[in-house]
Amino acid sequence: MIISLKTHHPFLISIMNIPLIGAYIILLLALLPIPVAIIANEIWPYGLTDENAFIQMVVALYNIILSFIFKIRIAIIFIPCWLIFFVVGILKIFNLA
Repeated sequence: MIISLKTHHPFLISIMNIPLIGAYIILLLALLPIPVAIIANEIWPYGLTDENAFIQMVVALYNIILSFIFKIRIAIIFIPCWLIFFVVGILKIFNLA
């Protein structure tokens, strides 16, 4: 399984157990702030030169909140989503990715 979920919320566990579709729905939950950040950047420009780095950091912060406050841990290939997006955001800030 590429997407893994650790939580105590029975509703999310039941969604994850749906064959083929459940993992994609959970991945969409992890990526939820991306369209919101893109729309917000078009309305109120942040003034950043690389908006993708900012979006990656927002997604990382969102996934940290999901993991540590709401106890919804989403991982891609056993690596927590917040860690993946945080590292990619840092690499993009320093133009290494």
